[in-house]
Amino acid sequence: MSDTRAVPALLEALHDDNRDVRSTVVHALGQIGDARAIPVLLEALHNSKEQADWEVVHALGQIRNTRAIPALLEALRDSDPDVRRAATYILGQIGDAQTVPALLETLRDSDGYVRSTTAHALGQIGNAQIIPILITALGDSKEQVRSATAYALGRIGDARATHSCWKLCTMATGMCAGMLSKLWGRSATRRSSRS
Repeated sequence: MSDTRAVPALLEALHDDNRDVRSTVVHALGQIGDARAIPVLLEALHNSKEQADWEVVHALGQIRNTRAIPALLEALRDSDPDVRRAATYILGQIGDAQTVPALLETLRDSDGYVRSTTAHALGQIGNAQIIPILITALGDSKEQVRSATAYALGRIGDARATHSCWKLCTMATGMCAGMLSKLWGRSATRRSSRS
């Protein structure tokens, strides 16, 4: 489905009392990819009527439209951590470097899941200038944040982070070390194949 003429009717149907109808509408809005759905989907996430949060997040991630960035940046300041987490996830999917300063602020959010999603989003955007800040985030008190930060550093692939990541991973979690090994292994393989 990709007919944007259906968007106004779908946005209305998102308020239906039937969960199955709402679920179908959320899926359709994600498939269509029209940025007009972003604020309404964020509101649906915030005022969930048994709507699965990740269905809404998935739909928002499918839209990937830079016109949605202002609404998403505003959502980073929402009082609901689920809304902030969804916004960071979507900003990572969009991958626009102009969002990096706001995401760096969100990396200090009070909610560990928001910080974790933010670190992951920063890795998707891939700005090597933020490596020192991500290295600092490896010291976060929450394991999921440290793992997401290690993923981000591995995805960016900057050698400056290697020592800090391996030190953290050998102390904390084998999963983290395995992920970095795969990421940097692929980078090394790509580099050697280009030689």
